[in-house]
Amino acid sequence: MYPTPATDGRHWDGSPRAPHCPRPLRVATTSPSRLLRACQTGRCRRCGYRIDLYQCHDQRPIALHPAELATADVPESCRWHLSGGIAYPHGDNSAWCRIPHAVLCPHRTPTCQAGPRIEAIRRQLAVRTRRLIDTGALTPAPPATPQPVPPTGGPDRPVVQLLLCRYLAQQRLEDLRCVAQTRHRHRCPNPVLGSVGLAGMWKLLPTTARHGQLALPDALMAIYDLSHLSYGEQLRLRTQRCPAHAAVPGAADLALACWEPFDPLMHAAHIHTRLPHPRPKGMTRPLSCSGNHTDPPPAPARPAPRRPPAAARRQPRRHPPDGPRARQAPHRAARRLRNRLGEQLPIDVITTPYPDADHKVLLNVAFPSTVNAALTAQAHREHQSRERLVELAVHRALAELADQEIDRFDRAVRRLLARTTPAYLLSAVGHALTRLPERPTP
Repeated sequence: MYPTPATDGRHWDGSPRAPHCPRPLRVATTSPSRLLRACQTGRCRRCGYRIDLYQCHDQRPIALHPAELATADVPESCRWHLSGGIAYPHGDNSAWCRIPHAVLCPHRTPTCQAGPRIEAIRRQLAVRTRRLIDTGALTPAPPATPQPVPPTGGPDRPVVQLLLCRYLAQQRLEDLRCVAQTRHRHRCPNPVLGSVGLAGMWKLLPTTARHGQLALPDALMAIYDLSHLSYGEQLRLRTQRCPAHAAVPGAADLALACWEPFDPLMHAAHIHTRLPHPRPKGMTRPLSCSGNHTDPPPAPARPAPRRPPAAARRQPRRHPPDGPRARQAPHRAARRLRNRLGEQLPIDVITTPYPDADHKVLLNVAFPSTVNAALTAQAHREHQSRERLVELAVHRALAELADQEIDRFDRAVRRLLARTTPAYLLSAVGHALTRLPERPTP
C-alpha cells in the first residue's frame, strides 16, 4: 500500500485547508476610546506582572488585572467593569468583574479587606516577583518622590491649562511623544511639540476647587497657560498627536495620553507657588494690582552716605540714562500719575497697557476712606499686606466670571442638543471656527 499525498489545498485526511488571513485591528468610529486594546498592555514597575491599561470615565488612567475574577471573591469597592473600552468603578450585575492591579500588587499596601482568593493571588505574585528579582530579570522601581523645581526650567510634572481645563502632565512637555499608530503598526516616535515648539507662558493663577469639593485656601500656583493658542492646536495637544498625525483622524492610538485632570487635593505635591523661570537682573518684580492706599511697605532705610567735599557739592550731579531716576518702581510711577491727574480727571483705576515679563499688568485703584479702613483691618487680622488682599480679590472675581461663562455656555449647548444631534452641532462649530472673517456668510 502506498500513501496518497495530500494536495496543497487539503489536509492529510482530505478536508479542505482554510487559509488564515491576518486581519488588522481597527477602531470603530462610534467607540468612545481611540485605543487599540491589543496594544494596551504593560508591566508593573514594582512586581513585574502584566497589566492592562484603560481609561476611566473621568479620563484618568487605571491598570487592571488581565484576568477576570468571580464577583463573590472581590470586595464591592474593588469591582470594575468595561464598557466600550472605558473602565467604570462598579459591577455590571454579572458573575465576573475586573480588579485593579494595585489591590493585588505584593509591593503595595492593600486599601481594602481582601478575601482568601485575593490573598492567594497576592502570594502567587509575591513568589513570582521574588523569583524575577533573584534571577536579575526585575529591578523594583523606588517609590516616587516629588522632585524640586529646576532653577532653569519647569517642573517634571507641570500643570497645563488647555481647553478651559487644567491637566497634570506625566512628564515634561519637551518629552511628550505622539501616541498615534504608524503604517508599520508601531508608535510614532515624533514629539508632540514638533520642531517649532510651544509658545506658552507661565502664570500664577489661584488654586480653585473643583465642583463637589470643599473650599480650598486661596493660594497662587504656577500654571503653564496654553489658552492663547487656537482651538485646533489645543485639541492636538490634548489628544497628544504630532503635527503629521493631527491631520489623520482615522489613525488609532497605541498609548494613553499623558494628561491627567488636575485635582488640587490629590495632586497637592505638584503645586508650586513660584514661577519656574527666574527673572533676569534689573526686571521689576511681578505686580498684579496696587492702589493709592494699598502700596507695599517701604524698604528699610539705608545708611546715609558720606558727604562729598565742598568742591564736589558745588558741581551739578548728572545721572546717566540708566540711573536710579530712569529705573523708578512701576507702582511709584502710577501713584505720581494719579497725583497729577487726580484733581483734573475723575479716574478710579489706572492700569498699564501692556503686561510685564511675568504677564501681569499693574492696577492702581483709589479706595474711599471707609473701604481703605476696612481693608486695613482685614489685612491686620489675616497678617497680610493690603496689596495682597486686593490681588486675591481680583483673582477670585476673575475665576467666578470664568465659571459663570462656562456655565452659561454649558446651558446654551444643552439647549442646542435638545433640538439637534451632537454630530450636527460639532459640524456647525467646526464650520464656524474655520470660517474666515472676510468670507461672506452663506
